[in-house]
Amino acid sequence: MVQNGTSHITPFQRDRLFLDIYDACRHRPNAIADATALTDTVLSKLLALRASQGLIQRDTLVKITDNVLKQFDRSAHVHYLAFHST
Repeated sequence: MVQNGTSHITPFQRDRLFLDIYDACRHRPNAIADATALTDTVLSKLLALRASQGLIQRDTLVKITDNVLKQFDRSAHVHYLAFHST
């Protein structure tokens, strides 16, 4: 579950995460493969965090995804932040 703001809670959607990452990586020649691997990386970090916190804050999800993208591709990082900044 993802908490958006102070009270709105929605189910986590892996496909939505994948599409957001894919959109940021669209400029890459292997965008689908890259987005798949990056999504898996973000998910592993979220699962580790969820074990200790339970509910994931939207801001935390954005920061984790952004950090993964920043290490992989600066252009993808900038694109992602343009649409998901907190």
